[in-house]
Amino acid sequence: MTMSGVTFALAFLAYVGAAGGAVGALATRRAPLAKGGARLTVAGVLLHTLTVILQTVELGRPPLGNLGEALSFSALALALLSLATEFRFGNRLVGAFLLPLVAVFTGAAALLPREVARAAAGNAWIWIHVTLVMLGSAAFAFIFGVGLMYLLQERQLKAKAPGSLAFRLPPLEVLDRLAYEALWLGFPLLTLGILLGSLQAQHLWGTYWVWGTKETWSLLTWLIYGLLLLARLNAGMRGRKAAILSIVGFAAVLLTFLGVSLMASPRLN
Repeated sequence: MTMSGVTFALAFLAYVGAAGGAVGALATRRAPLAKGGARLTVAGVLLHTLTVILQTVELGRPPLGNLGEALSFSALALALLSLATEFRFGNRLVGAFLLPLVAVFTGAAALLPREVARAAAGNAWIWIHVTLVMLGSAAFAFIFGVGLMYLLQERQLKAKAPGSLAFRLPPLEVLDRLAYEALWLGFPLLTLGILLGSLQAQHLWGTYWVWGTKETWSLLTWLIYGLLLLARLNAGMRGRKAAILSIVGFAAVLLTFLGVSLMASPRLN
């Protein structure tokens, strides 16, 4: 196993431990579990960052040449968003809704095919395209986790006898604002990534858009989040409806970058 393989495996184990600690703290209200989860998250991010550096040296290119590498990068970005949110609000329970996704993404990245797309070889613009798209995907995963928190918190608060969880999660207004901020981060990134991919398609194949399975679902994902952003701007959509739509949008993201990518033969990873 290469050195990057070792650090990646350790990062995955750290994320699994961090997710377990965060979920355990949510269920048991034990502060040491939350603190341990936060420390393991930091360790996972550091190990994951080291993995990216080592892979760049070992491969002689950015580790973004296939679906597994791209998903790994997205997991790292989501872990950073989780940490930033925990430190911003001083609430370690946020990780209970985000770190399991990080662990799953990291584990899945290790199992996915490692073949590098021919179009990506030596093409710096492809690396930028993939980076933008996967950063956008990380933001959408973050919105998904926040949406789950919102729905759970709303249900707790509407109960006749709210449980202690209602007083340990961030307020609904905070969760709604977090989702809105992440939407403003993720949608422009995805838009730029798709535009750059379209320009590269024209350069490589002489057409700006190929109506393949992956491209069609990518466009559907863009439309869902574009509609969500427009609804929030013009119709004032917020709260429960916005949370539900964000969950639907993330299902489209998963279908696009995992299901469709595994079934189809992608030109641009």
